[in-house]
Amino acid sequence: MKKQWPCFLLMLFSYPLSLLFSFLLGLLEYGILRLFEHILSDNMTWQAIAQSHFVVSLSEGTVFFFISLNLIAVLWLLQRWKA
Repeated sequence: MKKQWPCFLLMLFSYPLSLLFSFLLGLLEYGILRLFEHILSDNMTWQAIAQSHFVVSLSEGTVFFFISLNLIAVLWLLQRWKA
């Protein structure tokens, strides 16, 4: 049986990693909106979109990445146990 530590570490650090990933996603979204606002500053529609709220909130992103990372860890663990 192979070592299971990477899977358990992924499970252990899935919440801090999901917070980090959702924060980075928020920064990316903010940067893209500011870029569109800068490039298309004469178009009022893009200005309104860029000044509106984020599409993905921090809590929604955290939940998505938390579930995804735990699912990856569990499937990885099952695959290693079968081997």
